Amino acid sequence: AWGQRPAPKSENMKYLQNKYSLKAPIYFGDTQGDCDQTHLAGLPFAFAAYGFGTCHNPEISFASFDEFVEFFMNL
Repeated sequence: AWGQRPAPKSENMKYLQNKYSLKAPIYFGDTQGDCDQTHLAGLPFAFAAYGFGTCHNPEISFASFDEFVEFFMNL
């Protein structure tokens, strides 16, 4: 949860990846700041285009929550 560790978001992502031995994590967010921090952590970013912000370089983008769910349910 936000505020649980006083570190940059990118460091928290790396911490969680290591702590839980995550093999292929992806971060889902809705701002360029989320995207930038995700890339600093070396992870791919999924952009919620229906959210609050913009993003110029996500690995994947979703126009709606339903589109997001459908994509991951069909992997």
